[in-house]
Amino acid sequence: MKRWTNLLAAFALVGTPAAAAERVHNVGLNSAELIRLNRTPAIILVANPQILDVVLEQNRLMFLLGKAVGQTRLFVLDAEGRDIWTTDVVVAPGEEQRVFVQRGTAERVLVCNPRCVIESEGAGNASAAPAGGDTGAAAAAASAAAAPGAAPPPDQ
Repeated sequence: MKRWTNLLAAFALVGTPAAAAERVHNVGLNSAELIRLNRTPAIILVANPQILDVVLEQNRLMFLLGKAVGQTRLFVLDAEGRDIWTTDVVVAPGEEQRVFVQRGTAERVLVCNPRCVIESEGAGNASAAPAGGDTGAAAAAASAAAAPGAAPPPDQ
């Protein structure tokens, strides 16, 4: 019950750009996500365009295209330079290729294809560092749910 309460509290914060900036948005590898923006963007920057591509269409429709496994930062600004949406984007293969590593009370989620990349850690601190040196006890998830830090885009 506590997890649902925390999740609902997190969704209540999504309306502010600062709250959205601290979240992670997941996109499937070789897949597309439709994002409906609440304002017309003028500037879109993807920190690592080898991982994610963005296509902007009419009527404030934006498509996120997962090109390679990894994590990047996405900035969407209006004509005045105000933040519409800033988020970390994790491009990951299908849910069946996620591994959960439990070390004490800390949990780490890895996406692997074929090299593992950290998707999230503990309280939602995501990192794109390779996880090759991690020798902790791994617990494979029978059915992986979206990471608790997954952020809905504006107006969704």
